[in-house]
Parts: sequence; C-alpha cells; structure tokens
Amino acid sequence: MKLGRQRQIERIMANEARLTDGRKAVDELMSALEWFQTMQEDIRELGVYYGSQEWFADKADQEEGKLPQDLKCGVLSEDAAYDFLTDVNEVRRLMTQILEEGPEIDEEEEETPAKEMAEL
Repeated sequence: MKLGRQRQIERIMANEARLTDGRKAVDELMSALEWFQTMQEDIRELGVYYGSQEWFADKADQEEGKLPQDLKCGVLSEDAAYDFLTDVNEVRRLMTQILEEGPEIDEEEEETPAKEMAEL
C-alpha cells in the first residue's frame, strides 16, 4: 500500500474515532445538563436550607437522637451539603470556562457538506 493511501486511511480512522467519541460525549453531556437544569430549584432550596436556623435545629435534634434512627441525615453533616454546593459552583465555573475558551465554529467559512446538511 502506498504511503499516501496509508496516511489517508489513518486520517479517516482518527477522525472517525473523534466523531464517535465526540458524539458520545455530547449525548451524555446533553443528558446530564438537562437533568442538572431541572435540579436548579432543588439546588437553590438546599442552599437556602443549609446553615439556616431550621438546619441547625434539625442537626441538633439528630445529634440528640430525637429523629428516627433509619432517617437518612447526610444533609445534616457539615461536609455533605457544603461539598455538594461547592461542586455545583465548580460545575458552573467549568461550564463558563468551556464556553469562553472552547473552539468556536466559524459560520463565515465556506460551505461544507456538514453546513449544507444543517441548512436542510
């Protein structure tokens, strides 16, 4: 096989892998972002609850054994809610960074098969 043909095959294979991996990443990201978007009100409510007078009262009751033993109370640990809300802020920061630094697709470039398909 000629060297030029081998490079062509390698180029196509490399870009096919990029397309396959990119498609999977975008599909998974879209799904996660849609879920994350639906959770925004719950996240806001958790942020209001965490550290509030109610939270401190609930934490005190839990520590004094006034709550059912089988009640999940991870939200009353000082680290769980704080770490989660910190992670939410990191996700938002990363999303902003991706938007600001990510490669832009120049819509002024010449027509390509992909652009022609998008216009249909």
